[in-house]
Amino acid sequence: MATQSRLLQYTDKICRDESGIIQNGDKLFPKMILRFNNGLLHGEGEPAAEYLDGHHEWWKNGKLHRDDGPAVYTIVEDEDGNTYEEWWKEGEHLLSL
Repeated sequence: MATQSRLLQYTDKICRDESGIIQNGDKLFPKMILRFNNGLLHGEGEPAAEYLDGHHEWWKNGKLHRDDGPAVYTIVEDEDGNTYEEWWKEGEHLLSL
């Protein structure tokens, strides 16, 4: 299945800053916020990635994952404001709508 995840290439990847230090906590960028725990994308009760355009991704310990809803959520750019959703569990893509 195709995915709309913008960060899939970071699955299980330890992320470091420009000094080589492992990322931890919230990192603010011009058009997004990324959340890390021990270098892995991880949002504790919130998306690990939030973009200004309304795209959100929930990650748990470096894998796309969400127990209570879609792990990938974005507002489709159409006149009706439709949404696109993907359900993931522990890095496994289950369903797209």
